[in-house]
Amino acid sequence: MVRQRRGKTGPDRTRGQEKVRDVDRTASAFSTIISGVISSIIAVVVIFLVIGVYGFYTSSDIASLGTLALSGTLLAIAYGGFNAGKRAGKRGLIYGGIVGIIFAIVAVMIGLGDKDAPRAIITLTSLKRVILSIVAGCLGGMFGVAVS
Repeated sequence: MVRQRRGKTGPDRTRGQEKVRDVDRTASAFSTIISGVISSIIAVVVIFLVIGVYGFYTSSDIASLGTLALSGTLLAIAYGGFNAGKRAGKRGLIYGGIVGIIFAIVAVMIGLGDKDAPRAIITLTSLKRVILSIVAGCLGGMFGVAVS
């Protein structure tokens, strides 16, 4: 004999619980994207600290540190896209891509603040980095949706 709990019985109770889970799982698009951008910024700070400690204690050349910094940045953007895709539970490609675009725009704006840097905003190298950041965010978002 199966004992039932008090309250609604049968399918009504289950259906109500599923609705609550769906509402809890879906976050607004704005908060999802902001969460992804903030998590990617925190991840890039942590990764750059690790790269800085690595560069300080080893005798590696500057070119390899630049490659490590670019790889770390793309990894952080992918983590932000992963976080956004996992939080949203759907459309990870779009949310991750938006996280990558916002991160790239912020990086370009920070680069414009440098007095010694040339004033050309879009160069071939910066365009490649923007495209790579969008791709990294999209991949992270897709993996985030797959995990959720």
